Amino acid sequence: MADFKVGDRVRVLSGGDGVVTYGPVNSTFDSYTMFVVKQDGDEERAFKVSDLEPFPVLTVGDRARLTYADVTVTVKAGPFQSWASGDEFWIVEYPDGRHATPVTSSLTPLPAADPVKVGDTVRVVVDDPNIYEGAFVGLVGTVEDTESYRGQDRAKVRFGDGTGDHGDKANGYWWCDKVEKVNVHVHNGVTYDLTAKYHDKDGDVWRFEDIDGTVRGEIDGRKVGMLSLSLAYAVREYGPLTKI
Repeated sequence: MADFKVGDRVRVLSGGDGVVTYGPVNSTFDSYTMFVVKQDGDEERAFKVSDLEPFPVLTVGDRARLTYADVTVTVKAGPFQSWASGDEFWIVEYPDGRHATPVTSSLTPLPAADPVKVGDTVRVVVDDPNIYEGAFVGLVGTVEDTESYRGQDRAKVRFGDGTGDHGDKANGYWWCDKVEKVNVHVHNGVTYDLTAKYHDKDGDVWRFEDIDGTVRGEIDGRKVGMLSLSLAYAVREYGPLTKI
């Protein structure tokens, strides 16, 4: 049995959410357990425990599935309370950099991303606050080594073809304080960042996603799906593609 108590926020599987106001209570013949949940307004109703699940707990930085758009987003700020409806909402960021303000019930928390490891393709978030601060931020490279230095987990990131020395932004490496994994795809020797946007030869803006193993794209902010053009086709017919 779920460990609910009075005051807990819960999600009702048949729709909506609410707050537990009473329970647990056993049915007449002790065949199931119920909790009374207050939903919209003053409405209260008894639900079987099997009809309830814990309300998702979110914090800034979490990854979550935005249910109405069927896309993974990153929680950037919140929660806030709507002055009009009273609903709790968050500011989230789409993979392409756009932002939205969904209510909590539209977000399903996802497991934390796996720790960065050697061989991962990453983007530099924080390079080094003491030397060349910001010089490497935003660059994409490959993790060559990891370490804990003065209590700070760091990653040695190799850029470009790896032939350069320490501090070479084009082809060298740098120890960075914080990096994030990036979703990339290599086509004909060119690495494409699937979290970025690209200009084609006509100036149109493309965004790409991996759809069941095939990277596909759309222009003008349209949703990428199974019928979208493949990256290979976009490169062949509209390339070169230039990262924005």
